[in-house]
Amino acid sequence: MSRRRDYKFIFYKNCFYFFQITPQIIYIYIYYYILLYYKKMARSSAVGTQKTVMQIAEQFQQEEKQKANGI
Repeated sequence: MSRRRDYKFIFYKNCFYFFQITPQIIYIYIYYYILLYYKKMARSSAVGTQKTVMQIAEQFQQEEKQKANGI
């Protein structure tokens, strides 16, 4: 009886250690995927900002041309 209880205790102890270690691994994976997601988002947003900057620059050039033609 006591031997069986010992095995049960060892099993639960192993489970406890396993669940102590696994969250760290899970957190690493989550952190890694979040980083990948943000890199992807940053790339797309950087492209978007470049486009908007170019559009704004073109707008300013057109306005300057119109002013020059008007004067």
